[in-house]
Amino acid sequence: MEVQSSIQDVEGIPFTKRASLLRAQDLYQNDPLLVLLKDRLALNSFLLLVIGIVISSVCFYVFYSLPGTGHGLANQPLFAVLEIATATLFLVAYLWLPEMVATLFHQLWSTEILKGPVNGDDADLFYAQFIKGLLKWVNHPLWTIGTLVFVIIYLLNRFFVGGPPFLSYIPLWLQLVTVVFDGMIAYTAIMTIMRLLVAMIALNRIFHLFTIHINPLHPDDVGGLGIMGSLVWLSVCIMLASTLTFVQTIELLTYRSIFSSTLDLLVLIIAYAVVTPNVILGWLITPHTFMLKVRDEILKPLIDEFDTIVNHPQAFAKDDVAGITADNNRLTAIKQRYDLIVDIFPTWPLEVKQIRRIVATLTLPAVISLIPNIINVVNFILKRL
Repeated sequence: MEVQSSIQDVEGIPFTKRASLLRAQDLYQNDPLLVLLKDRLALNSFLLLVIGIVISSVCFYVFYSLPGTGHGLANQPLFAVLEIATATLFLVAYLWLPEMVATLFHQLWSTEILKGPVNGDDADLFYAQFIKGLLKWVNHPLWTIGTLVFVIIYLLNRFFVGGPPFLSYIPLWLQLVTVVFDGMIAYTAIMTIMRLLVAMIALNRIFHLFTIHINPLHPDDVGGLGIMGSLVWLSVCIMLASTLTFVQTIELLTYRSIFSSTLDLLVLIIAYAVVTPNVILGWLITPHTFMLKVRDEILKPLIDEFDTIVNHPQAFAKDDVAGITADNNRLTAIKQRYDLIVDIFPTWPLEVKQIRRIVATLTLPAVISLIPNIINVVNFILKRL
C-alpha cells in the first residue's frame, strides 16, 4: 500500500511544486516511536538526546554500580563509557537523520543543483514523482516489521548463548531493564540504518536521473553539496556505534570466558569491515564521479582549443613574429584558465581535511579494542620489574 505524504495534502500549492516542501516528519511515518516522540508529544530533539543520555547513564553505570550487581566487571569505566557512547551515537543519528535527509534533497532542488531530468521530462513533475517514490520506500511497513523481528531474534540469541545481559551474576530485575534498553538501542539503530541506506540509494539515483550543476564559488567550498558532510558524519556515528557495541560485548564475554555467539562476531565483522567503507564511499563516490564529469565538460573546450593550436598550427612566415606571439599568448591564457578551473572546481562533496578526520574516527573501534591488551602488557612488564 502506498504511503501518503503530508506534502501531498497541502492545499493551494500545485502538485508539481509540493516536492520542494519535503519535511523531516514525512520520512518516518512508518516509525511509531519517532512519531510518538516528535509528532504526538512534540519533544525537541535536543531534549530527547539529553533524556536518552541520562537514562543510559542510569542503566549502564548507576544500576551496575549497585552492590551485588556487576561483581566488578560491569563497573569498569570502559564498559560504562562505551555503552553510553553507543546509545548516544545511535540516538543522535536516529533523531537528526530525517531532518538532514530532507534538507539535502530540498537544497539539491531549491538551489538548482538539479537542473532537469536527463530524459527531458518536465522537471517539477519528474522531481515530485521521484520524492513520492522515495517516501514510499522509506515508509514501507516491512522495515518496521523486519526491525522488530530482528531485535527479538537477536535478544533470544543472547539469551540462549548466555550472553549479556543474561549473565548469571546479574540480578533478574537488572537483566530485564537492560534487555528493554538494549532492545530500544537496537531498534533505533536498525531503523536509522534502513533510512540511511534508502536515502543513499535515492541520492545515487537522483545524480543519474538529473543533469547536475556545480557552482565552484559556492560558500560551502564544495559546489553547494556541503549538507552531505553532515550526512556522512551521521553515517560515521552509526558505524562507530555499531562497532563499539559489539567490541564491548566481545570484550565482556572474553573477560568472563563466556562463549561468544557467532552472531556477535558476524555483525562486528560485517559492520566494521564491509558496511562501514561501503556506506561512507556510497555517499562520496557517485557525487565525486559526477562532479568530475561536470568539471571535465567545462574543461573540454579549453582542451580542444589547446590541442588545435598545438597540433594543427597555422603556417607562419619566417618574419611573422606577431602571429607566433599571438598563438603563444593564447596557449598561455588557455593554460592559465585550465589551471584556475582545476584549482577552484570542487570534485568531492567533502573537503579533503574532513575525509581525513572521518578515516581517523573510524579507526577508533580498532584502537579501543586494543586497550585491554595494552593494559595487560603494561601490567606484565611492571610485574617483571
